[in-house]
Amino acid sequence: MKVINGLFDGVSTQELDNLAAEIAASMTTRHPDFAKLAARIAVSNLHKTTSKSFSNSNEAPLPARGCQNRQNAPMISKETWKVIKNNAAELDDAIIL
Repeated sequence: MKVINGLFDGVSTQELDNLAAEIAASMTTRHPDFAKLAARIAVSNLHKTTSKSFSNSNEAPLPARGCQNRQNAPMISKETWKVIKNNAAELDDAIIL
């Protein structure tokens, strides 16, 4: 019912998935299974929006900042990214997303 209350004209399925995951996560104090439900909804939503190509799913390291020390903290190193880009076809054939 809470997700239905969040409906509006033009709402996307991705937004509905995010809303459902947030609502389920907020209900974990009522029962711990809501945490599993929230995670499953979120992962399902990510699968819908993630490229089927492994190499395309790994973007160049961005200058993200760490939460505590504000130092650069990219998700993958430049070296790892170069290996992925240089071996993209072979990796994409070996890894099924």
